[in-house]
Amino acid sequence: MDKRERQKLYFFNFAVVAQILFLILCCSSYDQQRGMMVNGQTESPGNFFMNFLTIVSYDQSECSSGQVPTNPPEKIESFTPEECYRYPTRSILVRFISSTTAQYQIFNTMTCQGTILTDLNLDYSIAGCQNPFNLPKWFVIRFGKPQAPIIGSLPYLYYEKTSITSFCDVSSTDRYFSARVYLMPNRCTFSDYMGIAERGVDGTDTSIQTINDAANCAGSPITYDYSCPASPNPYKIGLAFKTKPYTRVTGTVTVLSYTAVRVLGLDFGFDQKANAYTTVMLNQQSTSTPYNDGYTYQASTNMVFTRLTAGFSGTLGFYVDGFDYVNNLIIAPLVTQTFTIPAYPMITTITPVTVTTNSITITYGSTGGFANGNTYAVSAIIQPSTTITFPGCSAATTCQLVGLPLGALVNVTVTVTNTGSSNTKSVMQQLVTPLSNFDFAFQPTYSAGNITFSYSNLGYGETTFITQVTDLVTSVNTPYNTKNMYQAFAVAPSVPTNYRVNATAINDGNTLQVIKTFNWLGNILLSNITITDITSISANFWCTINNLQSGFYEIPITSAGSLVVTGLSTQGPLKLTLNPNTQYTFSATVVQPTTFRKSQTLPFVFSSVSTMQITVAETIQKINALNQTYLQIRPTVQGGSRIITTIFASASTNFTNGVTFNTSTNSFIAPNLAIPSGPFNLTIRASQSDDQVTTPFTFRIYKFPSIDQINVTSGYEFANVSWTSSGGVPGTISYEVIIYNPSSTHPTPVSVCSGVATSCLITKLTSNTPYAIDIIVSSLQFDDYVKTSSIQTLRYPNNLTCFDNNGNNTIDCNGFGQCLNGTCLCDDNRVGIYCETPTTDSGNGTNVNPKPNAPEVVINNKNIFYEFVICEIREVDLDDQIVKVLDLSNQNWTQTNKTNQPTIKSDLLLENTWIYSSTNSTTHFNSINITFLQYQLKQPQTDVTNITETKVPITFANQLFYLDLGSIKYTIDIDQWKFDNRLNTLQLITNITQPQGQQGCGVSGDVDLNNILNNSTEFTSVVVGKDQIVVGKLINRAMMDDIPRKIGYRVQQYYNYEKDQQMISIYTLIPNFSDRATLDPQFDLLLNGDTVEECDSSSSKTWKIIVGCVVGGVGLVAIATGATIYHKKLSVMKIHDKKMKKILEKNKGLTL
Repeated sequence: MDKRERQKLYFFNFAVVAQILFLILCCSSYDQQRGMMVNGQTESPGNFFMNFLTIVSYDQSECSSGQVPTNPPEKIESFTPEECYRYPTRSILVRFISSTTAQYQIFNTMTCQGTILTDLNLDYSIAGCQNPFNLPKWFVIRFGKPQAPIIGSLPYLYYEKTSITSFCDVSSTDRYFSARVYLMPNRCTFSDYMGIAERGVDGTDTSIQTINDAANCAGSPITYDYSCPASPNPYKIGLAFKTKPYTRVTGTVTVLSYTAVRVLGLDFGFDQKANAYTTVMLNQQSTSTPYNDGYTYQASTNMVFTRLTAGFSGTLGFYVDGFDYVNNLIIAPLVTQTFTIPAYPMITTITPVTVTTNSITITYGSTGGFANGNTYAVSAIIQPSTTITFPGCSAATTCQLVGLPLGALVNVTVTVTNTGSSNTKSVMQQLVTPLSNFDFAFQPTYSAGNITFSYSNLGYGETTFITQVTDLVTSVNTPYNTKNMYQAFAVAPSVPTNYRVNATAINDGNTLQVIKTFNWLGNILLSNITITDITSISANFWCTINNLQSGFYEIPITSAGSLVVTGLSTQGPLKLTLNPNTQYTFSATVVQPTTFRKSQTLPFVFSSVSTMQITVAETIQKINALNQTYLQIRPTVQGGSRIITTIFASASTNFTNGVTFNTSTNSFIAPNLAIPSGPFNLTIRASQSDDQVTTPFTFRIYKFPSIDQINVTSGYEFANVSWTSSGGVPGTISYEVIIYNPSSTHPTPVSVCSGVATSCLITKLTSNTPYAIDIIVSSLQFDDYVKTSSIQTLRYPNNLTCFDNNGNNTIDCNGFGQCLNGTCLCDDNRVGIYCETPTTDSGNGTNVNPKPNAPEVVINNKNIFYEFVICEIREVDLDDQIVKVLDLSNQNWTQTNKTNQPTIKSDLLLENTWIYSSTNSTTHFNSINITFLQYQLKQPQTDVTNITETKVPITFANQLFYLDLGSIKYTIDIDQWKFDNRLNTLQLITNITQPQGQQGCGVSGDVDLNNILNNSTEFTSVVVGKDQIVVGKLINRAMMDDIPRKIGYRVQQYYNYEKDQQMISIYTLIPNFSDRATLDPQFDLLLNGDTVEECDSSSSKTWKIIVGCVVGGVGLVAIATGATIYHKKLSVMKIHDKKMKKILEKNKGLTL
């Protein structure tokens, strides 16, 4: 086994084949995949890993057997196994024996041959000091890593011994096998083979002085330089220098190629002069891998590594192949800064940006490569073998490939080259098909023509059309230039001529030309467009065409530029197809293709109708003269035309005897039907011209509705009506009850009940009054059925109508009259509802002074007067809240006076009427009429005591009452009041003042108000005053829509401070009505003869100033104002104040 084979045993992994890496790299033969050449640089020297035998020497005083020393050693020497190291007369060889033992041999020759003078087995498993050489020194034996550059400030003298088979070379891999020696200066120490015989004297950065092989280290020193001597010295010592403190330097990395880098300035110590080999690790993200597994590389300040991978990004880690035996340290690695090797250049994209008929503009992109190092080669290959290159694109990433064959299929190739590496990519691109088959057509218009161009394929970009139009008669040439698909030009409107058209199309450098001629014969005139027979699906077009002698012509009708229909040689009708319920804007033109003539274009607008939908407007079941039941079905249509007659027909039916259509009633008749029967089906077809729709319907025959029985229960002021019925369509039956006056010439029916209930309670009737009612049965499919009945309300007995509960309640009319028809006919000296009020004046001298422009009057007798004002009408809701107010004093009134007129009542009487009328003055009503009526004796009468006509009988609302001579009755008619709600009612407000004379004459200071209101069943009495009083007899009835109805009243008292005058307001409560309301109250001014004489008979008219309308509050206001009155008039204020409060609290807000 030779030496190198044996040295394999010393590998760390015992598996890597020993080899010396001395790699000469040449740029010209560079292989990018293997990375063997790096810009002509040599890769850093490297070798396989080996174990060294290191002998560390200590002074005898610095250690003991087995002790681990702590002081720095005198000498460290690392030998390479199986290498022969020469001395002047001797040689040394070390070998690996076992895992704990190494052999140390000294030969008597300089070639490690011959006699072995010393043969020692050194145990390197001992951790501490030992003395295998039997010298006054201690030794530590290690088999493993050699001595690394020393860490620290202690200087040593360093040199290397070259084996007999190696050469001294700083950059040679042979240096790896050199022994490495560190000497502490001025120590006499172990000399490898002669005992204690070597001293390191001193040194510099470039040399040292030592004494070798001298007994006791006495002798002259020899100088060794940091160089390899030209002729080896006997010890083969070289590369010597003195160490010093240093700073380790990681160095800088320069990327040389896609697989190689250079590390400059790396220094493990002493400017990297000491022999140091390192393991190189590639650090990438969180992983580390050996640069060359099993190899170590000589560390230097200029190292090149060629076995890297393109695209690597990370650091290099240098782990020194050595151990610091001086400081007993593992040497920390040096790690470079992060560096990145570019990936190989690669074309990633080729993108056609613009493709025309003869050119391509492309952009291309690449990745990898060194910065600013890309050059590009672009070429176009046109099948089968034409290649066009574009050298101008070498430095750009956009290239325009021009001059290509029209419409060719092109293989576009792009190659990128960067730092000796190239990559190619290609794409196939079809050029745009060029413009072809160019042609044009002449389309005549009105007084002009259009040339419409056509061609196959679009070419690229805009197409320019150049047109030369030549009039062959006048030789006038007109050029046109357009980018539109048509060219318009003017032609002679009436003069025939010939034209030559030369049209040229230019697109992307491609030019095509066509020449044609045509004749022109003048314009055609279109007019009188009419659209008829419009349905939901069609309409007919008509027109008039002039200046068209003969021959074939067309009428194209368009909408929004699209052709709808074309008429062929006809002026109508031309059928237009439509969609329902759509507005259309059409245009029509007349064209004669053979003569190239065209009319003007006329627009016309119309709308189609909506689709017809059949509904049954009315279905009525009837009986004919033969007592046969038939069903009348009247159909109608929604939508469709309002002009075209709709024709109805039966499409199908299963009625027993079929159906017929009666055109006079526009109805289907299904005759002779059984009751009940069905269901029956009828499918109705409706047609309007060509528009048609069918709809099925289903019918049944039911029993005719009828009222079978009526029950009426009457009271004094109400009636309860109930009934039973049968027939009609189930679920559709309803009833209505109307009431009316049977004695009226033209009765006004009033609805009092409606709905599905079979009973009706009618209220607010008047006693002893006849009424008529109709019960109406309504049902689908039938005419209303009406059943008439009568109602007679009960008559109140005398003890309810003529007995005064506040007077003599045991005799009619307080014994001062007789009870006739529910009312008291009083003796001559008595008035009132129950004849309860005496009077000494007949009232014949009562005078009425009306206000000309408002319903306000002053009534006086012997200078005693009172004021009567009809103020306002209020509409109120169910909660008595005012909805609206009509101020009667502000209306426009027309007054008509008729006084001293004869009357049919008696030849001895005269009739006076004062009539106020207001019509259409507001939106509240149609008209209001107010009539004041008075009867007086003819004058003169010599003996009034013999006159019997002091009571005038009057009948109103079926009630008889008597009007005293001289008293005032007024009638108010309200016509068609416009209620906001059928549940609202009216309030008529009338003011009456207390009777008085001038300067208080005839007025008693103590006014008795106990009789301010007296109510019976038929009348309401209002009494104002004491000595001189006004008695109002208000009938509790009114004619509402010509029907007697019950009404009520409410009275409130006020005081007018300005006039120092009392008055009352009478609220007449009027129910809701439809057409007309009529009210009929009566008032008497009764005088006390004892006090009248005290009044001044002056003819002054100052009392005629009317108080007008004063409408105030209720109850409490009256009490307050009443208290003021008595404070001013009476001396015993408290007594009368309490009396006033008691009376008013009793009567306030009373509704009658």
